[in-house]
Amino acid sequence: MTSQIEKNKIVMKSKSNKEYYFDMKILSSISNFIENIIEDNDDLNIPMNCFTNKDLDLLSEYILFIKNSQYDFKQKNNTVNYYYNFHNYKNNVIIRSYLEILSKENIKKFFEISRYLDINFLQEEIIRYNIQNIIKSKKNKINELNTLIYHAKENLKTIEKDKEEFKSENKLEGYNSGDEDSEDEDDQDEEDEEEEDNSEQYESVVEFEKELSTFNNNIKDSKDRVLKEYINVMKLYSKKSKFLTDLLENKELELNNINNELVNEINDYVTDSQNKFYIGNAYCCIDCLDLSFITDIKDNIDEVNNIIQKCYQCQENISNSIEMINHDINHVLIKKGFIPESNDDKEAYEDSEMENINNMIDIKNNIINNNYSDESEILLKKCIDCNFKSKEFLECGKTDDFGYSLEKLCCQETFCEEHFGTNKVRCSHKNCNYIIDVCEECYPVNRPDRYYSYSSECSDLFCNYCDELFCKYHMKEEFCRNHAYYDRD
Repeated sequence: MTSQIEKNKIVMKSKSNKEYYFDMKILSSISNFIENIIEDNDDLNIPMNCFTNKDLDLLSEYILFIKNSQYDFKQKNNTVNYYYNFHNYKNNVIIRSYLEILSKENIKKFFEISRYLDINFLQEEIIRYNIQNIIKSKKNKINELNTLIYHAKENLKTIEKDKEEFKSENKLEGYNSGDEDSEDEDDQDEEDEEEEDNSEQYESVVEFEKELSTFNNNIKDSKDRVLKEYINVMKLYSKKSKFLTDLLENKELELNNINNELVNEINDYVTDSQNKFYIGNAYCCIDCLDLSFITDIKDNIDEVNNIIQKCYQCQENISNSIEMINHDINHVLIKKGFIPESNDDKEAYEDSEMENINNMIDIKNNIINNNYSDESEILLKKCIDCNFKSKEFLECGKTDDFGYSLEKLCCQETFCEEHFGTNKVRCSHKNCNYIIDVCEECYPVNRPDRYYSYSSECSDLFCNYCDELFCKYHMKEEFCRNHAYYDRD
């Protein structure tokens, strides 16, 4: 007769027939495979012919570790039902702590055990852990390249600014080194026409002209040297600009290549894992370099919609696609066994938005091909936080530093930075730093075509003399500060 202790134990035999005893209640609570065996069989001796003693030692150590770590064995092990609390559930931390003490080779073996025993949650945590290690292996290089690219771009902006300031402060472009020669020749012609009857006066004029010619030649030589230095400075600016442009192009290409390598390596690993919750669902955010899931949309749908509503273009291109993707995610999860809150929800997601949606791969392919909307593919480049929660918004023509008629020329619509563009209009007064952010559709800001001289239309923005745009601090009574006090006839 089998003892009470034996009844509460599951016996596993390694390929060398060594026996391992496991607590039935604990193992069946985490393993679908064991749970099914207990329901269908009286014999609880399980041959593990594919696994060595070391492999089963790993399993035995793991059971002991989680048992001593306050692991919540009551949590349902069908991962599709608590997948959305995946990042917060305390069992994640416990599993990760165990993985941290294993070697790479042992983690690989341990994953095969978890897959064989159908320990879903453990599989997913191992996959997550390994993907994060893949990301970590390239993260330092990617961060280094991003920093280098940022500094190169900032230096290019500085060079262009410095170059323009240098040009404006040194107006030498029109100087011709031969100009002084022509003036000397004119003076010599006038001298030849003078009478020579007064030799004393003639000699003094000659000396005078000699001295004057010396001055002119010195001035010309100095100007030539200055012009040569000016040209050298401009060449140095161009040389530095070309160096940074080439560096930027090479580093951006290098960054793009390493990002693609990272994405492909993660995709290959996920495919090899054969895990139904990762395949077609997991991806790496290229901004924060963290593991993300398409199914994150489900938990963040309301917040994402609120953010999207702030951008006119996002409403047009993304809002509807987010709703459709969320619908198809729920459709797939219900197919996989997800238990919705009510039967009404189950009926609502019975049909998919796109045709032939059977799994997350189908959803991912439709996103990649922009079938949900023209811009749905952006969802696979960044995580929810980087795509939406960190968005910054600009209002076209939003400023108190320019005249009120700006509202006639700018749409006043709000856009996210990606859809707004980088167009800026600056006050035309020298050294004025007031600018207007203008969307792609409203740029450039021009006076209406029906403007006629001395018209009052938009005269708080455009000078009625030079027709240039100015901030309100450099406009006075329909004229800019440059032309407000001059004869304008």
